[in-house]
Formats: sequence, structure tokens, C-alpha cells
Amino acid sequence: MINRLVADFEMSYTTSFKHTAKIKYGVEFTNSDLPDIILHLKKLKKCIETNTYNNNVHVGYDFGLNDVEHILEILSNIITEYSTKYSIDSPPSKKIYSIIDHIRAKNAKSPSDLAREVISGMISTPSNQKKSKKIDQEEKANQLSITRALKNSQKK
Repeated sequence: MINRLVADFEMSYTTSFKHTAKIKYGVEFTNSDLPDIILHLKKLKKCIETNTYNNNVHVGYDFGLNDVEHILEILSNIITEYSTKYSIDSPPSKKIYSIIDHIRAKNAKSPSDLAREVISGMISTPSNQKKSKKIDQEEKANQLSITRALKNSQKK
């Protein structure tokens, strides 16, 4: 879940988003400190709500109030998740990208874990096609071989 939130944040809070905020709304995101990002997102939200922006400017990516509220909500969820994982009470005053790096490191799977998942998926994947008895026996033998190899690799 947290990886989806991080991906959603990175897709929403883009260079185009920040450029439009600066050109059209006069809100400039100058750094990646979490408190500053939240402050500027709130300023941006207020500009959109009060219709105080330059309407004569053409920007490549135009967004609305829902987009800004969505990013604020994502950040809130990321902060909550980070606070829960690291047992802290207040939001960290760190750079958002260092928080994201910590979250990714905490949720990263080792290559052996990924390999086990893939092999387990191969073993347990049932096929819906009707097969001959010979093919069915060959598949069962292959699955048994994979299972034995997996058990032997776990013992080492």
C-alpha cells in the first residue's frame, strides 16, 4: 500500500506541476522540505479557491483543486505511514525524498524473497486446460523437482 502511495505522489508532484504552480499561480516550490511543500500546497489551494491566478498564461499541465487536495491527502497518508513505521509522534521535518527512501528501504524485499514468490507462483499455478495423463504427470514431476530444489536452497 505504501509503495502505491509513494508512486502516486511521484506521479502527481512532478516538475510540470511545480512549473504550473509557479507560472500560473505564483506559488514556487523552492525546496523539498516536507513542511515547505505542505505550506506551498496550502497556498496553492487557497489561490485556486479564491481564483487569484493568471488566466492569460498557457501552461503545459493545468491542474485543479482536486489535484492539489489529492497531493495533500497522499502526503498526509505518507506521513502517517512513516510515523507508524518509525514510532514517532510528529511529522518529520525532513526532505520528502529522504522520507520516501526510508520507506522504500523498510519495505524492500530481498532478491531471494522475490525469487521464492515467483517460484511459488509457478508451482501453485493451476491450469484450466484439460491435459493428457502423460503431460499431467510431467508437470507434476516438474513441480515436485522445483519444490525439492526450493527446499534444498532454504536449508543452505
